[in-house]
Amino acid sequence: MCGRMNIHDHQGIQQLLDSFGLSLSPERFSARHNVAPGAELYTVFGADGPQLAEMEWGIVPPWAKPGKFSGPLINARAETIWDKPSFKKQVANTRTVIPVNGFYEWKRSKEEKIPYYFKPAQGSAMGLAGIYQISKDGVMQCCVITTAANDLMTPIHNRMPVILSDEGMKQWLAGNEREAIDRLMVPAPEDALERYRVSKYVNNARNEGPECIEPDGSGEG
Repeated sequence: MCGRMNIHDHQGIQQLLDSFGLSLSPERFSARHNVAPGAELYTVFGADGPQLAEMEWGIVPPWAKPGKFSGPLINARAETIWDKPSFKKQVANTRTVIPVNGFYEWKRSKEEKIPYYFKPAQGSAMGLAGIYQISKDGVMQCCVITTAANDLMTPIHNRMPVILSDEGMKQWLAGNEREAIDRLMVPAPEDALERYRVSKYVNNARNEGPECIEPDGSGEG
């Protein structure tokens, strides 16, 4: 799954947005090292021309009865996304790219949860594949698509977010054929990411700041 993000480097995010001809001024950008579900995310959407919008991370299907879900849906599995009532209309019609500088994942054991940070091997930002909807209250909400882990991720977790290439980001927004969309929802190449272990400071979503991405000193990658 993908349950925590890092969006701290305005310059890196802007370079990614440049490929869409979009701009995010420094005044509108807030550096956040520990972004949890429910937060507002700047995302790119629009099949007929890219637009930038703030969306809430987590969707609640408009048909859902009270108590149907324990919380908003933050991830959608690529393998079943076309079959799920919560997601199938969105993946067909309302896809989005979520620019981030990195994300966290935890290696779990009975004793502890060990956090790792994943970031682009080249550059400082990457685009995650997502879907979005507009809620009953008119709020734009998004969800991150996950796929099977690649070999870099596997020792830590069996899932990872779908990471789009530069060309893949444009295809993700503009594509209208299922086969073309499916070809993008695959694990990223191993050399697309770097990982290292960070301190348990990041485990608490209330903790913020660059300490979140500092190596923990163990030397474990």
